[in-house]
Amino acid sequence: MGARTHRWPGVLVLACAGATAVASAAGCNRGAVGGTQAARAREERASRDDRRPTGRLQGEVARTPGHTEVAPGLVVERVAFSLGAGSGTSPAQAPDDTLITLLRIDPARWDLRLLTAHTHGGSRSAPQWARAFQLTAVINASLYLPDQRSAGLMVDGDVVNNGRDNRRFGGFLAFHPQRDGLPAVRICGRDCAGFDLADLRASYATIVQSYRLLDCAGKPMTWKDEKRYGISAVAVDRRGWVVFVHCATPLGVREFNARLASDDLALASAIFVEGGRQACLYLAVGQHRLEEVGRREGEEAEPGGGPGIFWPVPNVIGVVARS
Repeated sequence: MGARTHRWPGVLVLACAGATAVASAAGCNRGAVGGTQAARAREERASRDDRRPTGRLQGEVARTPGHTEVAPGLVVERVAFSLGAGSGTSPAQAPDDTLITLLRIDPARWDLRLLTAHTHGGSRSAPQWARAFQLTAVINASLYLPDQRSAGLMVDGDVVNNGRDNRRFGGFLAFHPQRDGLPAVRICGRDCAGFDLADLRASYATIVQSYRLLDCAGKPMTWKDEKRYGISAVAVDRRGWVVFVHCATPLGVREFNARLASDDLALASAIFVEGGRQACLYLAVGQHRLEEVGRREGEEAEPGGGPGIFWPVPNVIGVVARS
């Protein structure tokens, strides 16, 4: 029997043939490493400074609409949430000052790395992942289960984090092509013409599976869940650049998808990688800093519009310069 997936605010529940796994996005089942309260307390004290955002920094990317090239082939965009006339979808209850942050990444200059708690020594906050593995940028890799493994297919060469195809997840992020002539990064949909998962796995070393946000034509996917939370996503734009997308303000995913499909963003495909407090995006390059942490519905923004605390997450995608 295929998995039945239900979404509540901050909780992913996968019901499979009589077994139920619950993964809490509020940090209850996620991110704590160590089996005792004392161990968790020691880890909390040791990691508190790394989890706390650095606040206003020299070179911090402005929290206003605009574009900033932070390094060759790395461009930060802040765009207003407003869907604009003719979108066919209302922005609902989104505040007027809601911004979506996009980090556009040229795959000719920058490579992606998949890092996981099971392979790389436990969960970390986004800044900790960046510092430990010399990553220029970090975003969530996927929804995950209480054992910290991905809720969907996740493979990286010979390393298998989760070898099962979750039939409820229709999107596949693929990178590290295994032969010449393939795009550096692809996002494929299960129901798109010509899709073959076996061929995709043979063609790319790294595969991450999750929910799709845009369909085969780049249009917004339908989303039944009405809950609102901060969102992180990974996309590919029409020129083939990778795009890390983050919105800290709690939004309905239906409205978020509609904004991603807007012509001004020029995105071709996208997958959902996290929601709520665990949704994060971090960048540090030269004097430039970008720190984004999602919120749950009802949570207030930090004073001055800065990010909240970075929570430990088990699986991330990092960005490194090509040699």
